[in-house]
Amino acid sequence: RRSSDLKSVELGTGVFIEPDGTANGVYSAVLTSKSLLGQTQQVTIDGKVLHGEVAPDGRIHFTGIATLNLGDGTPSLSGVPFSVSTTGESVTMAINSTALPAVQLASGNIIIK
Repeated sequence: RRSSDLKSVELGTGVFIEPDGTANGVYSAVLTSKSLLGQTQQVTIDGKVLHGEVAPDGRIHFTGIATLNLGDGTPSLSGVPFSVSTTGESVTMAINSTALPAVQLASGNIIIK
């Protein structure tokens, strides 16, 4: 897929990162794009956050294992590694080491405490 095929991303997360780098929480993303046949397709990522860090510049990084549903009728894949980096205004994701383009926040908010 070309990155321009991505139409929207909906995110939901709640993560607690401990000083030792362990983390607990959930990460959910729905990526809406067009299939090769031109149909709307929604890829869903439902993840469990396992590790994280708060960088000195305020960025948050966390990783975990997810269930990935490609939205094309094939069975979901479990145990897929993912990583997320975020600021208060953008999110960058990688799924199974495939990096996706950074997403700028269009509505809602990202709160980093």
